[in-house]
Amino acid sequence: NLQLEIYDVNNLELNWSFDSRALTGYKIYRNDEMIEEIDCTDFPIFSYQDENLAGGEYTYYIVALYGDTESDPSDSITAEIYLPTPSNISFLPIGNTGVMISWDAPEVDVDNYRLYKDGELLSEQLTLFYNDFDLSESPITYSVTAVYDNYESAEVTAVYENSDANNDFELQDEILGNYPNPFNPTTIISFSLPTEQNIELEIYNSIGQIVKILYYGNAEKGTHSIVWNGKDSKNNSVSSGVYFYKLKTQNETFNRKMLLMK
Repeated sequence: NLQLEIYDVNNLELNWSFDSRALTGYKIYRNDEMIEEIDCTDFPIFSYQDENLAGGEYTYYIVALYGDTESDPSDSITAEIYLPTPSNISFLPIGNTGVMISWDAPEVDVDNYRLYKDGELLSEQLTLFYNDFDLSESPITYSVTAVYDNYESAEVTAVYENSDANNDFELQDEILGNYPNPFNPTTIISFSLPTEQNIELEIYNSIGQIVKILYYGNAEKGTHSIVWNGKDSKNNSVSSGVYFYKLKTQNETFNRKMLLMK
C-alpha cells in the first residue's frame, strides 16, 4: 500500500502501511536502485522523504526486511518531477549600444535564473532582466532557465536581431532610461558617455529635494548602468511616488522621471 506526495516542486514523500511484529526494516528503491535502508528495530517507520530531485520520472518500490530475509517487492508507484520554466523572453533596445532582456517568472519560487548567450553562461541572478551592452555579433540567441536546488529547468529561448551590429556609432552623452519603470523597489539607470569624464547622478523627490547622490566622480567612456535601491542617503526606504534622476556630464544635464510603486 505505497503512496507518494510531491511538495516544493522537486521533493516527494513516500508513505506505506504494514503490520508485522517480526519486521526489522525496509529497503527503498528508486528506478531499480536501492537508495535507503531503514531500521525499524526500535520503532516502526512508515514514510520516507526523497528531496532535491532533478526533473524526470521516478519509480519507487519497497522491500520489507525480517532479519536477513527480504519480502517480495511492493507494488511500484511512479511520479514525474517537473521543474517549471520561465517564459516570454522579450527585448528592449537601449539606444544603439545595448539591449535589455527580460522574462516572466514561473508560478513557483525559484532559487535563481541562469541566462545564456549563444550557449555560454552570461549571468546567474534572481532578477527578471539583464542589460547586455556587447552586441558586436548578430543574431544573438538568449536562453533562460530556472534553478531549483542546483537543478535547472528546461530553457526558454529567443533570438535577438541587432540591425546596428555592424555599424560604428559615435557615442554621445545620452540617458538611455531606467528599467523597470514603474519599479519596486529597485531600478537600473543606464547612460552612455563619449569620453572619460566627471559626472554626477542624483535622485530628487517630486518637490525638488535631493534624496540621494548615486554617483559622483570619474566615469570611463562607454555605456554604464547604476542601480537605485529605493533608499535615501541615510539608507531609509523612501515612500511611493514620483522621483527624478538628474545626470550631469561634462557637456549636458539630463532630467528624467520615474515612478516608485509599492
